[in-house]
Amino acid sequence: MFQRSSTSQVTIGTQLTLSSFMTGSSVVENLFALWLTALPLMGGPGPVTLSLAAIGAGFGLRPGLLYYIGVCTGTSTVLLLVASGVSGLLFVEPAVAQIITWLAAAYILY
Repeated sequence: MFQRSSTSQVTIGTQLTLSSFMTGSSVVENLFALWLTALPLMGGPGPVTLSLAAIGAGFGLRPGLLYYIGVCTGTSTVLLLVASGVSGLLFVEPAVAQIITWLAAAYILY
């Protein structure tokens, strides 16, 4: 699905290249569409909503707000990485994916 060309462009499928995908106003349009799609999903019922309610009920408003800010920051960061095409680099360079996996495991164990 992803192929590297000699000009260091990442080809996605047959027609679209990563460099052509990330040009001009299409980036803003794509980020806006992703944001519109993700917004209802982030506010809908799910494990984060339930854990936020539990944190607020168990520890109070201030820790609940800090938890909420952390969840929003993390989710926004992941969305931006996906929208900017960084996730496509993981398919092109498997060694980078392996390094990120080991760093994530070390962070979780910490």
